[in-house]
Amino acid sequence: MVGANPAVVRAAILGMLSLLAIQVGRRQVGYNSLLLSLPSWLFSLPPSCGMLASSFRLQPRLGIMLFAEPFIAGFTNLSARFISREKAEQLAGPIGAYFLITLAAQITTLPLMVYYFKRLSLTSLLANPLILPAQPPLMILGGLAY
Repeated sequence: MVGANPAVVRAAILGMLSLLAIQVGRRQVGYNSLLLSLPSWLFSLPPSCGMLASSFRLQPRLGIMLFAEPFIAGFTNLSARFISREKAEQLAGPIGAYFLITLAAQITTLPLMVYYFKRLSLTSLLANPLILPAQPPLMILGGLAY
């Protein structure tokens, strides 16, 4: 539905590698999949971009792999100071899914946003997690309308 632009090809490669790992009984490691998708994002860059710019193209996925678990663990530990450990772990599930994972991706894309837009939008840090509950129905409706 979306065509075969480089971002879609990269996502497809990562998804196929993850599914293949599960099918052959191997533990899927995100860093390996990311490394194997390297050619798709290197060749998707315009010639004017240097290697530093190419490294920023992976930031959302890399940010999630690097920071999501530590953010969720940190949130759980901080919450456990004020409420029981069990309730803190229960609370970390939805907070992690809707806010902390998005925050991990946003933090690592911050340099790109500042570079391309020449400004830092602090409202995006709040707007993105708030739109997440509406995203699945919008994608389903968009697919049905297509």
